[in-house]
Amino acid sequence: MVKKIPYGFSIIELLITLSIASILVAFSIPALNTIYQKNKSATEINRYLSLITFARQTAVANGKYVSVCALDEFDICGQDWSNGVVIFSDDNVNGALDNNEDVYRIFERDSNTGFFTLNASLNSNYINFDPLGTSFRKNISGNLVYCSKVNSTENSRALIFSRSGRVYLAQDNNNNGIPENGSGEDISCG
Repeated sequence: MVKKIPYGFSIIELLITLSIASILVAFSIPALNTIYQKNKSATEINRYLSLITFARQTAVANGKYVSVCALDEFDICGQDWSNGVVIFSDDNVNGALDNNEDVYRIFERDSNTGFFTLNASLNSNYINFDPLGTSFRKNISGNLVYCSKVNSTENSRALIFSRSGRVYLAQDNNNNGIPENGSGEDISCG
């Protein structure tokens, strides 16, 4: 007589399988959170890179002076880059959005998902481009830093902009996990 082989799992086998699966999930959640935070930081800084590149291209294409500044509650240039940016023709080259100037783009963001800080030479609170795509205040350069948390450089990112108008992502050349600014120093989130 042939013995029948039972189909399915016993309750013991099922409990062991679920226990192992639960342990694996518990160990993978922190790693997934780290991946999520790194991707979020990359998305935020790449969005600003795209906007600033758009401003430079608009200046060249239209043959106008164009500025990028922080968006505040009244849609005029402010100090907090975390709320978003406004890109506009800066006909009088004053770095402020005046009534007769064209707005090319307004980008609003939720400032609770991390913050941006502009560190520019001459204490400038805006980034600008002339019709050739260079900084129309020839001595303005600096960086725009994104930090996911206050006083934590974990998952921080930065954009570096030069007097020539070039804007690029800051790199971590010394492999310490923190990107360096244009001067080669680690960026700061404090």
